[in-house]
Amino acid sequence: MALAMENYKTTRTMKYLLVVLVLAVGVCQGQEKKVNNTDSMEYLDLSKYENWPRDKNLLFTKRDQNYVKDSVKVRIVFGNDFTQIEIQRVNSPYRIIKSFYTSTRRLHTRCEDFYSQSFVGLFEEYDIHGKLVKQIDKDKPYPFSIDDLRKKIREEYDVDIISDFRDDDPTKIIISRWEGYTEDTYFYKKGVPMYQMQFLTKDQHIVNLEIDARNGAIVSKSVDDEWIFPPNAWRKDTTSEEIILPLSNDKNDQGTILSSAASASEPSNLLLAIVVVVFVIVVTTIIYLSVKKDLALQ
Repeated sequence: MALAMENYKTTRTMKYLLVVLVLAVGVCQGQEKKVNNTDSMEYLDLSKYENWPRDKNLLFTKRDQNYVKDSVKVRIVFGNDFTQIEIQRVNSPYRIIKSFYTSTRRLHTRCEDFYSQSFVGLFEEYDIHGKLVKQIDKDKPYPFSIDDLRKKIREEYDVDIISDFRDDDPTKIIISRWEGYTEDTYFYKKGVPMYQMQFLTKDQHIVNLEIDARNGAIVSKSVDDEWIFPPNAWRKDTTSEEIILPLSNDKNDQGTILSSAASASEPSNLLLAIVVVVFVIVVTTIIYLSVKKDLALQ
C-alpha cells in the first residue's frame, strides 16, 4: 500500500513537472514572438498614397511629390540609393521622416523633427539587412523638455508653440535647439544646451529668447531688437583693453572685438579725413578761379 502511494506521488509529480515545462516553453515562445514583432522590419509601401490628392501648394515632380489628405501631408523624395517619406499633420511643427533602401525597400532610418530644425525623440538606423545598428535619444541632452518650454512660453507670453504654429506663416514662430558652445563665450557657458527661438506676440512684438535647456532659465532676451537680458548688452573686459560687442544669432559668431586704442583713434582719424577733403576742395576752387580769371584777361 505504501509502495503504491509512493508510485502515485511520483507519477503525479512528474505530470506536474511536465505541465510546468510545457507552459514554460509556451511562455518563452510567446515572449520571443513579441520581441520579433517589436523588431519587425518596415518596408516601403507607396500604394497607400496612390489615390491621395496632390498638394497644390507645393512642388510636384517625378522625384519630389507632395500629397495631402484628411489634414495629413506626405512628401515623397526619390533618390538613387534611398527613398524618403515625410509625414506631417497640417499646422503641426512635428514631422516624421523615414528613409528606405531603394534596393531592398527596407527601412533605413526613422526620426522625428520639430520646426524642421531639431531632431526629437529616438533616431534609429538600420542596415540593409534590417538590423538595428544605431539608436540615439535626441531628447537626452535637454532635461527641460519641449513640453516644459511650451508651458513656459504659454504662461509668460500667451503664445502656444504647438497649437499656434501655422503652415502658411512658418516665420511667426521659429525654434531650434543645440548642445551649446564648446568653450565659454561672452556670457555663454561652455556646454550649456539651449533653445533659441523667435516668435510674434498677440500684440505684435517680436521676441527673441535663448533658454537654458537644463532648467528653463533665460540666457538672453530681446524684444523688437531692443536688448533686454543680460541687462549689460555692452561690456568692457576687465582683463584687457578690449570692448566686446554683443553676439548675433549666428552660433558661429564669436563676437566682434575692438581694441580701446583703435576705438579711441576713430574720431581723430575721421576729423583728419574731413580736414583733408575740405583742404582739397578749397585749393581746387582757388585754382579754378585763377585759371578762369586768366582766360578772361586774354
